[in-house]
Amino acid sequence: MPVPCCLQRAKRLAIGEFRAHFDERVTMKFSDYPLHETVSHRRCGGCYLSIFCGEDRDPETWQWLATRWLLIPLTDDELADMEITPTGTLGGRRQELVPRLKAREWLWLTEGPERGVGQWGPRVSNIKQITELAAKEWPTVPAGPLPARSRR
Repeated sequence: MPVPCCLQRAKRLAIGEFRAHFDERVTMKFSDYPLHETVSHRRCGGCYLSIFCGEDRDPETWQWLATRWLLIPLTDDELADMEITPTGTLGGRRQELVPRLKAREWLWLTEGPERGVGQWGPRVSNIKQITELAAKEWPTVPAGPLPARSRR
């Protein structure tokens, strides 16, 4: 059974710095995959597979504009497959595992300089498709400063 996460109740959410909300668990790298790792939500302990999907930079100044992440809720069995089973044992199967995860929707996050935004969206059948999506197809980071009551 997956750990129910409070993030799964909202269809769209404002979020601060990604790392402020999630604890890193295990980092996994593959030559034909984007960097991904397992993370847990600090507020309620829900576990996710987090996939780094790229950064947006200003083409003239090369200044950072946004980072895109994909978070996939994991069941206990899926979490064990991702974290405990040695890479050598899973071999190529681990690469096939991501599109077959049980979550019906995935959380698409865009993190900006002051805040970010997340939106639950459809799964993809091929993990390489996420790196091919244009930035405009991701949730957009609201412009302007945070409201005073949201800063902590």
